[in-house]
Amino acid sequence: MTFSAIIPYMPSLDQTTPPAYQLRPKKPTKWWKIPLLIVLMLVLAFGLAVAFQTLDLLSKYKQGQINWEQLTGQSSTNQPGLINVATDDDPMLGNTTATITIVEFADFTCPVCKQSYPIIKQLYLLYPRDIRIIFRDFPIVSEMSITAALAGQCAKEQGDVFFWSLHDKMFDNQEQLTTDLIKSLAAATQLDTGRFNQCLDSQKYKNEISQDLNAAYQAGAAGTPTFFVNNEKVTGFQTLASWREAINYLLQQAK
Repeated sequence: MTFSAIIPYMPSLDQTTPPAYQLRPKKPTKWWKIPLLIVLMLVLAFGLAVAFQTLDLLSKYKQGQINWEQLTGQSSTNQPGLINVATDDDPMLGNTTATITIVEFADFTCPVCKQSYPIIKQLYLLYPRDIRIIFRDFPIVSEMSITAALAGQCAKEQGDVFFWSLHDKMFDNQEQLTTDLIKSLAAATQLDTGRFNQCLDSQKYKNEISQDLNAAYQAGAAGTPTFFVNNEKVTGFQTLASWREAINYLLQQAK
């Protein structure tokens, strides 16, 4: 009797059974995977290059190194607020029918705006019939920027004369500005202090400030002060001589 008779399922010693763990032969790599990988790498590299270029352009736009048209490739005439930033509801000096309109986007806590403000006032005195000056808020410099901008609007509510008086006082006391000091400066203009304080504390004109901010950004302003002279952008501090040269040229061109 053999073992196979007793255990018929047991293989004989001369049979060979491949081990269960024996590996299957490798399939050849498909040829199309290599060019696909190359294409994917090229697409990724292109995407990264576009992203870096976009970030660089946005940085230059915020710093005022390029304008809206250069940033977007669109004509500036299609951008709301870029062509005409002049308004009828903001503080104004000068002649409403003047040949030249100067719109200033400024911040009461901006040192360069403080340096510019007496020169702008001189222009008003030198060209009372030929220019009008419109002040718009661009409060981006410090924590007091918004409070000071709101204060200006609350003073303007009682008349432009009160705005310009407080305008000068806030610039003259720029380094010490606090809410309490602004209220004291406003009282010195002899406006209605109760009405002014309530207006300031309630932030009544915060929407007006937001509108000015949006208009400044849409027009391509990136810092303070930014001027628009007949809708042509002029950035930063300008000397009185430079202003006079530009104004005289525009007046001559208008004749």
